[in-house]
Amino acid sequence: MLGDRLAHLLFIIIPVILFSSVYYKNELLTIEILILGSIAIILSMVLWFLISCCVGMLSFWLENIFFVLTVKEIVIQFLSGILLPLSFFSNNFRLFLDVLPFKYLVYEPLQMFSNDTYKLIDYLRIICIQLIWCIIFFILYQDSY
Repeated sequence: MLGDRLAHLLFIIIPVILFSSVYYKNELLTIEILILGSIAIILSMVLWFLISCCVGMLSFWLENIFFVLTVKEIVIQFLSGILLPLSFFSNNFRLFLDVLPFKYLVYEPLQMFSNDTYKLIDYLRIICIQLIWCIIFFILYQDSY
C-alpha cells in the first residue's frame, strides 16, 4: 500500500507538477510551495497508510474483512475529494468534513498546488493538521496492536 503510493508520487504526481509548472509557466508555483506541497503529499500517504492499518487491525476480530475494506475505500474516495471536489458540497457539510481526516488525504494537498489564495500560514496549518491526524492514527494502531 505504501509502496504503491510512493510509486504514484515518483512516477505520476511529481512529473505532472513539474510538467504543468513548465508548460503553463505557473508563477504561483514557487520553491516554497513545491517543498510544502511535497511534505503534505508525503504526510497524506502516511495518513492513508495509518488509516488502512487501523482498519486492517479489524481482521483479528472479524472473519471476513472484504466488506469493511470496500466501505473504507468508498468512504475515503467520497470524503477526500477523489470522486467529487469538496467545494461542491454545502458549507455545513464542509464544516463537518473539516473535523475529519479525509480531506487531508487528497483535497487539501491538491489545493496547495492549485489554489492561489492560500498563504504560508494555510500551508503550515494543513501540514500541522495532517501531523496531528498521523499521530492520532498511530496511537490508535499501537493501542489496537
